[in-house]
Amino acid sequence: MRKWLSLLYLMMIAVGAVGLPAMLVFLQYVQWYEVLILSLLYSSLILAGGLGLFFMLRKERQEG
Repeated sequence: MRKWLSLLYLMMIAVGAVGLPAMLVFLQYVQWYEVLILSLLYSSLILAGGLGLFFMLRKERQEG
């Protein structure tokens, strides 16, 4: 279970880290409010994945 959770958190970080610069490449094709929404989405993916990994590893260290 923890292996799947860590993989999920890493995938969230990877999608956010790849999506944010990719969005900037296509910046000229989207409206400003779409850029704002997408940047919040990708940033929240990175943040949620990082926090999930942090708390999972912290809990694992406290148990073992």
